[in-house]
Amino acid sequence: MSTNKEIDFIISNDFCQSIVFILLFILTTILFYKNISDNDEEKRREKNSENYKKQIFHLMKNTPVIYIKSLSKLTGHNIYAKCEYFSYYSSKDRVIKRILLTAQKEGLLNKNTNIFENSLGLSGYSVACISQLLGYNCTIVIPDSCSPILISQITRTNCNLIQTKKADFSNFSDNYIRKCKKLSEENENSFYINLYQNELNYITHFEETAPELFNQLNKKVDAFVCCMDTGGTLSGISNYLKIKNEKCLIGLVDIDGSGFYSYIKEGVLFRQEINVNKKNKEYDYIEDISKDNCFLNNNLRNANIDDCYLTNYYEVMFLIDYLKKIDGINIGIKEGINLVGILKMIKDKKDILPKNSNISTIFFGNGLYDSEIISKYNKENNPIKNIEQIFSIN
Repeated sequence: MSTNKEIDFIISNDFCQSIVFILLFILTTILFYKNISDNDEEKRREKNSENYKKQIFHLMKNTPVIYIKSLSKLTGHNIYAKCEYFSYYSSKDRVIKRILLTAQKEGLLNKNTNIFENSLGLSGYSVACISQLLGYNCTIVIPDSCSPILISQITRTNCNLIQTKKADFSNFSDNYIRKCKKLSEENENSFYINLYQNELNYITHFEETAPELFNQLNKKVDAFVCCMDTGGTLSGISNYLKIKNEKCLIGLVDIDGSGFYSYIKEGVLFRQEINVNKKNKEYDYIEDISKDNCFLNNNLRNANIDDCYLTNYYEVMFLIDYLKKIDGINIGIKEGINLVGILKMIKDKKDILPKNSNISTIFFGNGLYDSEIISKYNKENNPIKNIEQIFSIN
């Protein structure tokens, strides 16, 4: 027969076990819901991150078109510029985004991949920013004559920035394009964007930029003029516009020192002499635009070009100053080149282009990155004294 003490011990032991079981149940429940909460928080962070990326990517399209009043009045045509610099990082955003997202989808990128690209500035900045946004490391190779403002912008990202001394494409050891390609080949886990040769450059402008421009001008584009950089913009837009209107005139505008003019006119790619004082440092960027683009690339092969026009430093700088003074519009070197090209096409094709034609081009920037060169521009030493010397109404 159990004594009272034994009964009390049994009750006490059962009670302790119950307390332990209850505590274990509570602890397990807490840990279970904490795990769910942590997972939910992680999912929320991932969702917020994806939403943030989508919001940024959404800002890399539907760039605005502006009307150039002074030149339109002067020529009797409607001159427009699609302002690609209104994209989130730079005018190269939509192409870099397309290339990297495509590479990601095709399994060409992993968390340890190092993305490589050579650049004179803008594409490098977009690569650095979008790579960082997507969580990849990247290496950007630029010549030391690149715009100081752009260099400053790129260094603010997490990219590995390599500056090489200025050298022609023929220089295998120092040219920034050659060096970038070599570095990417030496890296086992690398992805080289190679914007000059990457046909997604052309395809992106064909499928995105060109339809935007066409619709923004109420589906009436009679002519399009643009300089050649990596070639994707002119190639993609020219082919799209030709499909929509086979009579649409496409012009490539080239600057002294480059070889595209001779390639279009004579089928020979060579460099011309640059008609500037090479002792002055301010001309370096002009020289880079000319020399570094003087090799045939995949995008140029795809371009549908009717004619080519040649300009020079003095015409471009005069027009940059003219647009600022008359229209209050800030533009840079490439934008000045494009507008001079339009004026020369209008003069050359006056018997073909009907009055009030819609003629368009691209503005890659607003002059910010060329500000150092533009600020040194000496109007007094420019032989171009009025707009009629570039464009003659008669």
